[in-house]
Amino acid sequence: MQFSFDSPLFLIAFLVGLVLAYLAGIRLSRQILGVPSLETVLLVWVGLFLGLTLQQVSQGYRQRIELVHEEADSIAHVYRVLQSLPQSERAQMRLLLIAYLDVKLAKGDVREVVGLQEQQFKLCCEMLTRHVVSEAQGISLRDAIDHMISMHYRCDYAIQEHLPGPVMALLLVQCLAAALLLGMGGRQAMLSLITIGLMLCAVATVADLDNANLGWVRVDSSNLRDLVKDMHKQEQL
Repeated sequence: MQFSFDSPLFLIAFLVGLVLAYLAGIRLSRQILGVPSLETVLLVWVGLFLGLTLQQVSQGYRQRIELVHEEADSIAHVYRVLQSLPQSERAQMRLLLIAYLDVKLAKGDVREVVGLQEQQFKLCCEMLTRHVVSEAQGISLRDAIDHMISMHYRCDYAIQEHLPGPVMALLLVQCLAAALLLGMGGRQAMLSLITIGLMLCAVATVADLDNANLGWVRVDSSNLRDLVKDMHKQEQL
């Protein structure tokens, strides 16, 4: 089971940790005299660090969406190149391409996706060998399929990328330290709890944007879904 920073159990544990750190700060403030009020400085630092981290994960989220659009364009390009093939080969390649998109959108087995890629590339090479298509047509189709496969892996790796563990750990430690100093600073309890809640929401947002497979925010794949719908309609004509 893969650990996820945006899982409900983690967020609950982090909230409990923030509250415990705050209560520990209150207890320490009663036992230690002359503690300087550092919570404001640390809160400003945590806010800046959270803002920069949120900007980084937002950029990663936007890059994932752009890669999905580029992959859809590469698949549509392959589909258009197939127009120049003879009827039998064109129909076979189109069915493979549609099956490939269906499996990707259904989040099917990776081996099935790779197998469909290999079938398309192999069929293209066979058509070149048997001189079913001209050399220029074959090379154009092979390059289009090769680009489509490359885009698949670029999207896949982009989705698997996450914030480095040390960065996330540093963010969590800073939030816990800020909660501790809030308790030691003797501020109003309601204001301190609101600040703790805001830190929890900010960390949850960062974790949610960072994980493309789980959480509320997902990478929009409507471009691929619309494309496969159009392909199905074309095949039914």
